[in-house]
Amino acid sequence: ANEIEVLPPDFGKLINLELFNGSENRLISVEKVDLRNMKSLTEIDVSVNKLKVLFKGLGGCQKLRYINASKNLLEKVPRGILIPILN
Repeated sequence: ANEIEVLPPDFGKLINLELFNGSENRLISVEKVDLRNMKSLTEIDVSVNKLKVLFKGLGGCQKLRYINASKNLLEKVPRGILIPILN
């Protein structure tokens, strides 16, 4: 693990990124990062950090299938990112 506390706003410009594993850091803020244009992103793991708020623009990540934000200090979950699993 690293000791990253904040992701820069330019992180959202990594439009070809498919997987982001920022787990077990010291992330306290990702709220200024807008993922809306990250159309290739399929997985995000930000578990075991100190996040209170998740990324902006998660709804724009059309291929996103997995988010692990466990063991954080989340105060709310953005509307629209929880999709029921249908059989």
